[in-house]
Amino acid sequence: MALLHSSTELFRKTGGTHAAALFTEGGRMEVCMEDVGRYNAVDKVLGWGMERGVDFGGCFLGFTGRVQEGVVAKCLRAGLPLLASLSAPLASGIRLAEEGGLTLVGFARGSRLNVYTHPERLEL
Repeated sequence: MALLHSSTELFRKTGGTHAAALFTEGGRMEVCMEDVGRYNAVDKVLGWGMERGVDFGGCFLGFTGRVQEGVVAKCLRAGLPLLASLSAPLASGIRLAEEGGLTLVGFARGSRLNVYTHPERLEL
């Protein structure tokens, strides 16, 4: 997640963007996209992956914004197993992640993180 934060050039310049990034299971960042809208950043990353035929089941999404139900829904539709954010999830996001089988991680900063749903996917 430190790589996600360090890749946000517009945020460092303006403080006014959100970022989303697609990571492989091994933690390699494939792409990072920024936008003033959190949903737009996620859409850009998922669109990039769809254009290239990425198997989202072997990836996870890193995110800088609060995790709302809409962001979780996008991850579930794409087939992502895990969403990790530097920020907090909302109750609606936690509920949908639990129901949909998505592992949801929040406050992923440094060596700390909070796991809200489906921790069985993680080796902690």
